[in-house]
Amino acid sequence: MGILVDIDEAYTQCSKAFLRSHFWDPARFIAPSTMPTGGQVLRAIQGDAFDAERYDQERAERYKRRVGFY
Repeated sequence: MGILVDIDEAYTQCSKAFLRSHFWDPARFIAPSTMPTGGQVLRAIQGDAFDAERYDQERAERYKRRVGFY
């Protein structure tokens, strides 16, 4: 697994900030299980009437069929 980053412009301070961020420090990694789901994020934005569980379930089903990949 990895991340591909395309950069149009870079400035000299960018590399310093990236190093200072400790981006590759495993001690600072966050467990994916502690992150909110997409549905939970949308509920926080749209309000309690949004059905986060249904959204997450339907999204998982679409992804199994490879629908909605970008």
